[in-house]
Amino acid sequence: AGAEREREREVRRGKTMASMSSFVGSAQDPHQDFTIHNLPLGIGETWAGDGKRTVLSRIGDTVVNLDALASGGFLSGPILSSDVGRSALRSNSLNELADLGPNAWFELRQTLQRLLSSNEGVLRDDKAAREKVFYGLDDVVMRCPMEVGDYTDFY
Repeated sequence: AGAEREREREVRRGKTMASMSSFVGSAQDPHQDFTIHNLPLGIGETWAGDGKRTVLSRIGDTVVNLDALASGGFLSGPILSSDVGRSALRSNSLNELADLGPNAWFELRQTLQRLLSSNEGVLRDDKAAREKVFYGLDDVVMRCPMEVGDYTDFY
């Protein structure tokens, strides 16, 4: 039963982790924490924008603007392309995305891995799209990712 579940996970992923690589050069560094297998989410402000906080990810030394991906039509899955999904990616915290649940998180991870894969040309071969979606680390200021309400610190 355990082996069968593992095979199902592999099919669901679409690829084995070992076979995935990214076209983002800095993500290939063996000492890099943020490879195609580890795409963290956060909230930040970009210097190129209007100071608005937005949902970001990172691969290698590159920051990925998820709102820009959604606005550009790159996130075409059923959850993230919906009004609720697009709203979550435009949000100034990760709360809305967290509220969408594990199916949305899986859709986002799978889509990001596909778009950032060395086998996928959608972003790799489109310099204008990359300029709208990718930022350098120095072009972003990270902020608190979640809005925590009704919190009391007892000490």
